[in-house]
Amino acid sequence: MTLDVVRRKLGKLFTPQTARRAGALLASLPRSARRLRTLAADARARGKTLRLIILPERMGDVIAAEPIARELRRAPNDHLVWVIGRSFADLVRFNPNIDDILEITCLTEWMALDALTPGVAKTRLYVDGIHCSWFGGPALRNRNAFGIDMDSYYDHGCLLEVFSLLGLGHRLDARPHAWPDPAFDVDAWLKHNGLGDGFVAFHCGAAAAAGRLWPAARFQAAADWVLANTGLAVLEVGLEPVLAPSERIRRLGGGLPLSRQTAVLARAKAFLGGDSGFAHLANALDLPSVVLLGRYRDFENRMPFSGPWKTGQGAAIVRTRGPIEQIGLDAVISALQTRIGAA
Repeated sequence: MTLDVVRRKLGKLFTPQTARRAGALLASLPRSARRLRTLAADARARGKTLRLIILPERMGDVIAAEPIARELRRAPNDHLVWVIGRSFADLVRFNPNIDDILEITCLTEWMALDALTPGVAKTRLYVDGIHCSWFGGPALRNRNAFGIDMDSYYDHGCLLEVFSLLGLGHRLDARPHAWPDPAFDVDAWLKHNGLGDGFVAFHCGAAAAAGRLWPAARFQAAADWVLANTGLAVLEVGLEPVLAPSERIRRLGGGLPLSRQTAVLARAKAFLGGDSGFAHLANALDLPSVVLLGRYRDFENRMPFSGPWKTGQGAAIVRTRGPIEQIGLDAVISALQTRIGAA
């Protein structure tokens, strides 16, 4: 291998973004370690057992796993701490079943903390073989008696069933709960943004996009149908906008913390989107919803959602065994019309 080839490979590894992330991790790790020691000492002083719930990444995963906190809360002597990525901390911040949260940068930071905290009770919910979203790197191991790994997890049920098998050793099936910021004046926000007369929430993207994205033009056509056939506005959620903005098509974006976005989304008359974190949030909020599912990796007939949605109650799951692009606009509008009518 020539020196130039080595330089090119290293250049891909050590990008400015990687350097920023490495700096953030190195600054966060000692703070996190100190906080863990403090949490453990405080728990011992009160006769409690410190128990960490470890699922730091992916919005949909964190929401789907929420019932596990309720299950663990049954142990009155446990002090429950959710180890969570800073980007997603607002999803659990106001959960009354959680005693504390430990905000970290990424799974790589957790791998270091894990090695520094022997003897601490840990409920590991992440799937065996997952990689850090910041650095990639070596797969994080969570070997289990069920053979659940990144190549097979949807073969074991919905996400909650998978996480509960991994963390508890048995299956749970319940609708997750969402916990908005109780101090947020959502009525004032809706009025200020011209949404006080009602809206349909659209999420047109997905974090792991491959195989999960319905064509943007069809989302736009569905939004145009809402505007032409109802008195409702459209609110697009998510970080990457797709819809053309107008007086009645608004964007939420990332300007609000997730706990406040939750409060806004809870007021939607209906939700339309693919398999994404916001679809899991719509499930947690029990919104009348249309959710589009196509083939993802080698999973043709997966069911991400728990609770009533798993059996099609409360949501229209528009599905194809092939790519999601195979789902036609007419089927989506028909399902959306029914959901809006039921709202």
